[in-house]
Amino acid sequence: MKRGGQAKPSRGTTSLEKSAYIRGQEKKAAEYDAALGRIDACVRALHALDPPELPPEWMMNVIGSYSPEHFKNTAGWTFSELVRRGRLTGSSRIIDIGSGCGRMALPFSFMIEDGEYYGTDVFREGVEWCSENISARNPAFEFHLQEVEKNYYFQDSAGVGNKMGLSFASDKSIDFIFAISVFTHLIEYDAVQYLREIARTLDKSGLAYLTTFLIDDFFFDYVKRTGKHTGVQLVSDGHYQAYSGQDFFAGFTMDRWLKILHDAGLEVIGFDPGSWADKPGSLHFQDVFLVAVK
Repeated sequence: MKRGGQAKPSRGTTSLEKSAYIRGQEKKAAEYDAALGRIDACVRALHALDPPELPPEWMMNVIGSYSPEHFKNTAGWTFSELVRRGRLTGSSRIIDIGSGCGRMALPFSFMIEDGEYYGTDVFREGVEWCSENISARNPAFEFHLQEVEKNYYFQDSAGVGNKMGLSFASDKSIDFIFAISVFTHLIEYDAVQYLREIARTLDKSGLAYLTTFLIDDFFFDYVKRTGKHTGVQLVSDGHYQAYSGQDFFAGFTMDRWLKILHDAGLEVIGFDPGSWADKPGSLHFQDVFLVAVK
């Protein structure tokens, strides 16, 4: 280089071909943008539903939504989370445990095309509403009543011995299973039944999204600071209960939860703390576990 001059760029530096990494990132970005567009379209379709197209407000109350606006907002937020976590598409095969009156099935009904969506619940009126209003519009959707002896979500006594099943789904046939605010209402015996069925029906590469009340040091500190949930009591090894009816509370310690998952043939691949007991870093109300077949 001559003094005072500028170095010439080496051959090709001004028009380098994009590396495989950069090309891969561009492809992922395009796929992500397309997925976000699909999610946004489904959420918009959900919010565009008129009151006659939604379940009656008393049904919304049963599943924990106090108004149609809350019903739609909760559905939209959770739908977006599930689609992104599960990398779900219109061809996905899904089980919704605790499908209620369709809070999650409604937004999914705008996405699932040639896939399969199975909802199941102990709430007979909710199952019937979903069958009459969602399955009739999208034949990819089926809803099944969970027949139980002791329906302690609607009764004062928890009882024991229910056999929770997913008999409508064959072995290793499902891509994604979610149960939101279900295990928080189940005694351990019934929780175990569902977990075994999840392990049976979930594909080897599938994912389960399960919410719980995890009993940990944050919980005990929360009780001590606030005086809330003082009625939560240990009823068996690592399993806690309180209240009755729709307020029935069930929680597990991490050790107990991991053991019953392991015994069912499942393993935890991800965990998010919940805000219900002021746990730091929480994005959701309940504790969330991402679970796969071992």
